[in-house]
Amino acid sequence: MQTRLSYYSTVLMLVFLAALFHTACSKTEPVASTFYLNNISGDDTNDGLSPETAWKSLERASRDKYTEGEKLLLCKGCTFYGKLHLKVEGTKEKPVIISSYDPGNGDKSLPIIDAKGYIAAIQVENGRNFLLSTDFHV
Repeated sequence: MQTRLSYYSTVLMLVFLAALFHTACSKTEPVASTFYLNNISGDDTNDGLSPETAWKSLERASRDKYTEGEKLLLCKGCTFYGKLHLKVEGTKEKPVIISSYDPGNGDKSLPIIDAKGYIAAIQVENGRNFLLSTDFHV
């Protein structure tokens, strides 16, 4: 009886160690996030991860660093005032994308970033930029 219990304990321990080793050695790619910006219904205390929980201001969107494959989408029909200061670390294969999204309210006009006295509406910090911007007006 004792050897049988010892055998099962050893097998169980080996299965556990194999699972632990597999998990430790697995290479998982980080999931790129999409962030939403809507100055009409957004709120800067939101997480920005869906149209329903969009951020409101360029200032809030400027706080984060955007990494490879991430997207910052501006709501169609919105005009954003001020400067978008981006910290971007994209790659050639996975650039950071700034574009627009349709909120489903019928307004198909492209979003606008109005610099409102700033020299540039979008400022990108040095580094591995690889930034792709499309579907909005500056």
